[in-house]
Amino acid sequence: MSITIAYIGGGSKHWAPVMMQDLALTPDLGGELRLYDLDLPRAQHNQAMGEGIFAHADAVSHFRVRTCETLAEALRDADIVFISILPGPMQCFANDLDIPLRYGIVQTVGDTTGPGGLSRSLRTVPIYTAFARAIAEHCPQAWVINYTNPMTVATQALTREVPELKVIGCCHEVFACRSFIGMMAAKYYDIPIKHRNEVAVNLVGLNHFTFFAGATYHGHDVWPAIAAWIEQQSNDQGDYWRDRTQDALAREAKGRYGSCDGLIQLDFWRRFGVFGAAGDRHLVEFVPWYIGSVERLRRWGVSVTGSAQRLDNWVPDNVDTLPEIPERLKRSKEEGIDLLECLVGNKAMVTNVNVPNRGQIPWLPQHHVVETMAQVERDRVIPHVVADFPLALQTHLRRIADTQALTLEAARSCDRDGALAALLADPLCHLDTDQALAMLDELIAANAPWLPADRQ
Repeated sequence: MSITIAYIGGGSKHWAPVMMQDLALTPDLGGELRLYDLDLPRAQHNQAMGEGIFAHADAVSHFRVRTCETLAEALRDADIVFISILPGPMQCFANDLDIPLRYGIVQTVGDTTGPGGLSRSLRTVPIYTAFARAIAEHCPQAWVINYTNPMTVATQALTREVPELKVIGCCHEVFACRSFIGMMAAKYYDIPIKHRNEVAVNLVGLNHFTFFAGATYHGHDVWPAIAAWIEQQSNDQGDYWRDRTQDALAREAKGRYGSCDGLIQLDFWRRFGVFGAAGDRHLVEFVPWYIGSVERLRRWGVSVTGSAQRLDNWVPDNVDTLPEIPERLKRSKEEGIDLLECLVGNKAMVTNVNVPNRGQIPWLPQHHVVETMAQVERDRVIPHVVADFPLALQTHLRRIADTQALTLEAARSCDRDGALAALLADPLCHLDTDQALAMLDELIAANAPWLPADRQ
């Protein structure tokens, strides 16, 4: 099968090389891969890497790889469009963390929700609105697979601008949690697990604030396995729900700020009967219960990665530091190419997707981008309708969805008052209106060089 793939953000250090390796190890496909990036040398580097990957002895498919100097050239008559961009330089990400912190707002990630997520949305939405128009003009029948955060707002910016676009938001956050459930169930029922997709789950939520409301493994209910596992942990280690501050501090001393214990995922199960399907560092940003301070977070084994650590770990934009062709090709655990295979008709699968709500979560707004399981097959995505879900968490998800809608419309219409309303509605914002407006103005000023002139 010959297909044309357009990659927006084709100079990516991570996603593009991973995607090219996965594509090279996928049989029965071929065609053209077009890389487009504002940083042309980076895209050209990835072109050279891609040529080497598809010529590699391990490769089982062949794609011609070329760099495009314009978005229109990359998109023309494409079948699949991947998007993975960084909306502004890394210093923007640092601003998203540092400015709210001066107002007493702690963020663990800052790329999806909270003031940092709002700030990132202000930069991202205008870019995605332009992408939507370009896709509609040059390849209106293409499927678009988005990797960029904030996932919900970015994906919805595409369909809000052009409702007819066929868009999937692809996030790997759920994968590890699904594997964890499978591991516990396999041990409890003494059934070997080969792949996380063997676990059938009822996934409910908004990207990075997602939950398993039920799961089965080879026909067995998984929830008793979770209860048995926690009981065993408590017996082996004492109080499983103990204060994890010392654990968090020990990891921070080793520079492992992103590591945690998964205690919050299980606390949702303990309190509400659902299992957190995103990592602790994402879950805590959507509710105020855990994240009032750095010290409170550490009690749950969660650390804050400050802007200094992020900037220190960020490799400067230098082509010489980009990845090279690996000695052996290896298929990743990502699903972008699996989705591509399904959409072009080579196979079908059930997995988590972010797509507009058309009734799969009845109690969230129609057309708002939500995350559930879905059957993905030739030119179709069929979301699973979710089962019962605790009313207490429905309330929080509705509030978050409404806040995201406010954020999207404020970014689309350059509405400062709308952005303030979104900020005040966010669960992390505990400021009075004057403080919130002052913080918002600082964020807008910091973003000014990367916003359209009429949005500064």
